[in-house]
Amino acid sequence: MSREEWESHWLATRQPDLNLEPYREQLLTLIEEISSSGPLSNDELHKVIRRFPYDGRHTFSKSQLVAAYRAFCAEGILDFERDTLKKLQR
Repeated sequence: MSREEWESHWLATRQPDLNLEPYREQLLTLIEEISSSGPLSNDELHKVIRRFPYDGRHTFSKSQLVAAYRAFCAEGILDFERDTLKKLQR
């Protein structure tokens, strides 16, 4: 297996594509809570994320949260704040 094939397989098994549309309200609430909180440690951030599981059992990945945040900002639903983006990427 080539390196490219291996990387493609690794990403596909670790980061499944997720249609975020059905979770818009949940993601918006989660991102707003993270945004409005003070500084968060990595553990504190994960505790907040775990309070908002999708489909009752899965947690959103940081990359999914960042993608949703960028989409909400592009749509004008949220104002872009560098601090919020940093919290989501932490």
